[in-house]
Amino acid sequence: MKPYADGEFVFVALLPKEENQTIGEYVSSLSGEDLYELLSTVESTSVFTMMPKFKTEYKVELSEVFKS
Repeated sequence: MKPYADGEFVFVALLPKEENQTIGEYVSSLSGEDLYELLSTVESTSVFTMMPKFKTEYKVELSEVFKS
Protein backbone atom coordinates (compact mmCIF):
# COMPACT_ATOMS: atom_id res chain seq x y z
CA MET A 1 0.00 0.00 0.00
CA LYS A 2 1.25 3.45 -0.89
CA PRO A 3 -0.24 6.15 1.40
CA TYR A 4 -1.10 9.63 0.10
CA ALA A 5 -2.56 12.81 1.60
CA ASP A 6 -1.26 12.12 5.11
CA GLY A 7 -2.64 8.57 5.00
CA GLU A 8 -6.16 9.61 4.03
CA PHE A 9 -5.86 7.67 0.75
CA VAL A 10 -3.79 4.66 -0.29
CA PHE A 11 -2.89 3.12 -3.63
CA VAL A 12 -3.04 -0.65 -3.95
CA ALA A 13 -2.17 -2.67 -7.06
CA LEU A 14 -3.74 -6.11 -7.43
CA LEU A 15 -2.59 -8.54 -10.09
CA PRO A 16 -3.98 -12.00 -10.85
CA LYS A 17 -1.76 -14.96 -10.02
CA GLU A 18 -2.71 -16.75 -13.23
CA GLU A 19 -1.02 -15.38 -16.36
CA ASN A 20 -4.01 -16.00 -18.66
CA GLN A 21 -6.58 -14.37 -16.33
CA THR A 22 -7.67 -10.85 -17.21
CA ILE A 23 -7.88 -8.11 -14.60
CA GLY A 24 -11.67 -8.03 -15.07
CA GLU A 25 -11.97 -11.75 -14.44
CA TYR A 26 -9.75 -11.46 -11.39
CA VAL A 27 -11.70 -8.57 -9.86
CA SER A 28 -15.02 -10.31 -10.56
CA SER A 29 -13.79 -13.42 -8.76
CA LEU A 30 -12.97 -11.52 -5.54
CA SER A 31 -15.45 -11.43 -2.69
CA GLY A 32 -15.39 -8.81 0.04
CA GLU A 33 -13.73 -11.35 2.32
CA ASP A 34 -11.09 -12.12 -0.33
CA LEU A 35 -10.29 -8.44 -0.74
CA TYR A 36 -10.11 -7.94 3.04
CA GLU A 37 -7.71 -10.87 3.34
CA LEU A 38 -5.50 -9.52 0.54
CA LEU A 39 -5.34 -6.03 2.09
CA SER A 40 -4.72 -7.26 5.63
CA THR A 41 -1.73 -9.39 4.59
CA VAL A 42 0.06 -6.82 2.41
CA GLU A 43 3.75 -7.35 1.75
CA SER A 44 6.00 -4.46 0.82
CA THR A 45 8.07 -4.95 -2.33
CA SER A 46 9.65 -2.82 -5.01
CA VAL A 47 8.20 -2.94 -8.51
CA PHE A 48 8.86 -1.14 -11.77
CA THR A 49 5.70 0.23 -13.33
CA MET A 50 4.85 2.51 -16.21
CA MET A 51 1.70 4.38 -17.10
CA PRO A 52 1.05 5.70 -20.58
CA LYS A 53 0.49 9.41 -21.04
CA PHE A 54 -3.17 10.18 -21.56
CA LYS A 55 -5.57 13.10 -21.66
CA THR A 56 -9.06 13.17 -20.25
CA GLU A 57 -11.88 15.70 -20.33
CA TYR A 58 -15.16 15.99 -18.49
CA LYS A 59 -18.03 18.33 -19.25
CA VAL A 60 -21.20 18.90 -17.29
CA GLU A 61 -23.91 21.54 -17.47
CA LEU A 62 -24.35 23.13 -14.02
CA SER A 63 -26.59 26.13 -14.76
CA GLU A 64 -29.73 24.49 -13.38
CA VAL A 65 -27.86 23.17 -10.33
CA PHE A 66 -26.58 26.65 -9.45
CA LYS A 67 -30.01 28.22 -10.02
CA SER A 68 -31.64 25.86 -7.54
